[in-house]
Amino acid sequence: MPCPLDASPAVSAAQPVPFATVYVTLTKQEHIQLVMAASSWKTQHRRAVERAQWRDQRYQRVLRQVKEQAADREAAVCCCSCMQIPCCHPAR
Repeated sequence: MPCPLDASPAVSAAQPVPFATVYVTLTKQEHIQLVMAASSWKTQHRRAVERAQWRDQRYQRVLRQVKEQAADREAAVCCCSCMQIPCCHPAR
């Protein structure tokens, strides 16, 4: 029976790597530990992705607010240097 690690056609056509033909036996406890560790890493990755998405959404929200505030400040700037807020020429 061929080893499942030889599934790649590029690898199986060439000489197999030395570890590809060696079978390893695990105890039930070792298997459970590996499965639990994999589950833990997957959970940590999922949480990291969620945090990254949350940070990106927060960044986009703050950026939008800053742009709106800048636009509001720009609109409040006097157009004729009279330095009055609101401007003495409201509809220019």
